[in-house]
Amino acid sequence: MAYYIERKIHRRGKGLGALLIVSVEEGTGKTALCAGLAVNFLNDGRKVGYVGSAGETAAAFMKKIAGLDVIGRSDLKGYDVVLAESRLGTSNGDETSKAAYAAAKDMKAKVIAVEVYRRKPAFH
Repeated sequence: MAYYIERKIHRRGKGLGALLIVSVEEGTGKTALCAGLAVNFLNDGRKVGYVGSAGETAAAFMKKIAGLDVIGRSDLKGYDVVLAESRLGTSNGDETSKAAYAAAKDMKAKVIAVEVYRRKPAFH
């Protein structure tokens, strides 16, 4: 998966850029996806930064990954790839969604949305 993502977002001579992982719900696996991507990119010799807004638990978990730098949103330079995560609100116009959209724009990030898998559809 990391190879596929790298091929889709690679910018010639400029590293991979930023990836923002978003979801509406808690517990969708944003941090797990960031961790997996970080390990793959680090194993490929990339310099990787992580920006988390999911809380202290996510940042503490990500700090355990050797070679990964947990950084602030203003510290993006010098990294081959920056992974970030954020929540979305339930509508485009709510404050949570606006903050996530602003973060993506500020970071010039590609966005990956994560959904919870349910066996039964949420609608009938």
